[in-house]
Amino acid sequence: MRGLWRRKPSTTGGSSENTAEVVNGVLAHRIDHVTINYPVDPRQRVNSPPGWEFYALVEPQTLIHVSGLVADLAETIAGPSSPAITVSGAGGLGKTAVTHAAVSQVSAAGSFTHVVWASAKNTRFSATDVGEASLDSIYWHDVLRPIATQLNCPLPHNQALWEHELSRHVGNDLKDGRLLVVVDNLEVVHAADQVIHRLRTLGVRHPHQIVATTRWSVVGDDLDVRDFVVPPLTPAKTCDLVRLLAAGTHSDLATAADSELTSVYDITEGNPFLIKLITRRFVVTGRPLDRVIDELGGAADDRLGSRVRAWLFDRSLDELRTRSSLERALGLLFAFCATGRGGALTYEELRAETGIADADAFDSVLASACQLGLVRPSNRNQLYSIHSLLYQYTCPLAWEAQP
Repeated sequence: MRGLWRRKPSTTGGSSENTAEVVNGVLAHRIDHVTINYPVDPRQRVNSPPGWEFYALVEPQTLIHVSGLVADLAETIAGPSSPAITVSGAGGLGKTAVTHAAVSQVSAAGSFTHVVWASAKNTRFSATDVGEASLDSIYWHDVLRPIATQLNCPLPHNQALWEHELSRHVGNDLKDGRLLVVVDNLEVVHAADQVIHRLRTLGVRHPHQIVATTRWSVVGDDLDVRDFVVPPLTPAKTCDLVRLLAAGTHSDLATAADSELTSVYDITEGNPFLIKLITRRFVVTGRPLDRVIDELGGAADDRLGSRVRAWLFDRSLDELRTRSSLERALGLLFAFCATGRGGALTYEELRAETGIADADAFDSVLASACQLGLVRPSNRNQLYSIHSLLYQYTCPLAWEAQP
């Protein structure tokens, strides 16, 4: 493993029980859904560069139980005096897809004269270490390049002049227009607030708009930013998604009752990426559902399980270590091993288990862990828990570290 785990410590509404037969498309029309389609093939365009959809790293899919969130996000994006926007949530919850759906609505309504989309990096199962400061500049220029391309702004060979040229272009060529800039996958850039600040420095300010997707909400208090959190699915909504994905595959999951799909929610906790992974592997491999789930939540050296956990958690764990210290980060995460999978701790119990005596230091590491989506507060911040896969990821390490 890399990052945090290289060293050991030093001391949206639900559905009712459904057993009716479901065929492809029927379930999608029965429940709240939003559909994302492929954009027009740019090779079919005549004398026209590809639009923002071409740059969005999102697959065609049906999103369920998010139409309210998408509508609210679209309304805020198009608002005449709205702040910059972040769409935050853990990996796999659908931040990119929700943002894509909202931007599609805004673009179709003609709220902006120019819409551009830049992806910081395609992070799926990436093993790249993004913690090195030297890489930040590379990623920043990877963001600037597609923005300039979509705005038909020629960039000089010298990268040091790119920001100046983009600033000039926004200030002069777009002075009578309205620009929407979407920066996706900011989990590979250390702070969304820095990216928003730098875009604003380039002139992307009112009446223009900035939207950023990020795994954690770390926007500074000095910025005028509104955060939209993408929540996980409820148990009933998880079952809806499994049946929708299985519809048309000749799989009996398409007609499974909610009670038969409880194990899917238990391991995924409503994460759509994990739900899709389990359902598709069930359909393709022909293995029993419990075997597929065991594969996902298997041992730390299991190929699929370790890759999934690395993609979901490693960057956040590394960031937590950077913001606090290795010892405090490990102390906080290992504290949940005393609860059992799916358990929760009160504030006082969690602090006692971490062994962090200084109250300010504990509050700081806890706040960072919550912002990064590693620790999840509930019951009005009276209880704290971690994802079941994170529990299975961290606790074997804690037990190995015991003398």
